[in-house]
Amino acid sequence: MKKKTLIGVFAHPDDEIIISGMIIQAIANNYDVHLISVTAGEAGTIRNKKFNNVHDMDIASIRSKEYSKVCNKLKVTTSNILGFPDSGSSEWDEQVLHNELLDFFNKTKPDYIVSFPLNGGNGHPDHIKTAEITTSAAQEFGRDNETQLLYLTSFTKDLLNKILWFMPRRKIIEKYGLNDEEVDLTIKLRTFEHRKKIKLPLLHQTQFPDEKGRIYKLPKIVFRLVTRYENYKIVGGKTRDKFDGFNSI
Repeated sequence: MKKKTLIGVFAHPDDEIIISGMIIQAIANNYDVHLISVTAGEAGTIRNKKFNNVHDMDIASIRSKEYSKVCNKLKVTTSNILGFPDSGSSEWDEQVLHNELLDFFNKTKPDYIVSFPLNGGNGHPDHIKTAEITTSAAQEFGRDNETQLLYLTSFTKDLLNKILWFMPRRKIIEKYGLNDEEVDLTIKLRTFEHRKKIKLPLLHQTQFPDEKGRIYKLPKIVFRLVTRYENYKIVGGKTRDKFDGFNSI
């Protein structure tokens, strides 16, 4: 019986963290998982002072090594950095990237392809372009193959209402601008999976310097919620009950 295969396509090293819960559960259920970063992150803001004197030309190498550490920790099947210019998506050769992704999809025959939503999640041009080209390549691959494209979506009012039904939620909703976006799949991490996930950013030392790094500035209750649950929008026809091996709610 063929193992199920999941591919995550993102713009920068460290973007993979946002679907690491899905990756952890997929690998635990014997999936092949492949990760693709379109860039090496050489233009990213460096948040750790110990890298202040590192030459710009070395940042790509350092961030690539950080990416490899995370991928090794997750035990993914393969990880790839395609080397398109970071923060240069207006200069990307879209057809070349489309073809590289399509070739990889044809080689690995994924059941699931995961990427950003078409707004990039945070409006970053590299995220948006990655989402657009991943979508076009996935749709072309899907014409002759049974596969499903998923977009990672944000934490929603509906999910907050489900898990915090016992306390007032209006202030949290107003402060963090939670939306009413439709969600097709919500994955809940078990305690040991959640502990593993929240340690992964610390391997991206240039981006998350220490336990007081940027990701931990959220209030504790909000941080636990947004890291323990992952929301996905299904783009296509498969139903939620087709997602074998995920702890969905």
